[in-house]
Amino acid sequence: MTIFYPREEGLCSELRVSRGVLALRVRMVYLFRNPFFQLASGVVLVIASALLFANATGWHTGVSSASLHSRNPEKGKLGRHIFKKNCLICHQASGLGTPFLYPPLAKSEWVLAQDSHSKEDLILILLHGLQGPIKVRGTIYNGYMSGWSHLSDSEIAAVLSYIRTEWGNLAVPITSQKVAIIRKSVLRTQPWTWNELYRVSRFHQEGERRNANNEKKGTWERRD
Repeated sequence: MTIFYPREEGLCSELRVSRGVLALRVRMVYLFRNPFFQLASGVVLVIASALLFANATGWHTGVSSASLHSRNPEKGKLGRHIFKKNCLICHQASGLGTPFLYPPLAKSEWVLAQDSHSKEDLILILLHGLQGPIKVRGTIYNGYMSGWSHLSDSEIAAVLSYIRTEWGNLAVPITSQKVAIIRKSVLRTQPWTWNELYRVSRFHQEGERRNANNEKKGTWERRD
């Protein structure tokens, strides 16, 4: 058995640590030179860069998250108040709705204006109501929603903007000017049906460019 004096023990310990650090450095050099490690690192870097780009630019929805959170705070409060007062009882605070009766608003293709749906249809539903069976996120709901045309243009814009930016929804807010144009252009008193809105959506898609130009002039194509 070898006996070290305190000073010698300290020197021996330092020597063992130095050798351990050197061995670790050598292993790291070999690891970084390993082609499989380089390939895996490249893949991870590409994925991380893509995720950061999508989060920063809203690439997955075409909407910047910064633009959503910088909306008018007062408009957000108004939209939340109107939702709690008029919509919460059916669509629930979670935005998940009531099974088979009232559809979810969270991740809804109707709310986000995806597939064959549009922002105009969303405004028309709030103005005039909706009746009969509809399909949302692959599930059929058969309820009845009355129109809320007694709300002002700013109130309708506020509540629609609220549901389009809550529960993980990422969609651009709706302006009161857009609501005013549609209110004046579409004269209707009874709720819409799914088939009617589907035809309206197809018409809107075909005439989207014309409608965009008309909106700049302060008019909107009739869709009743």
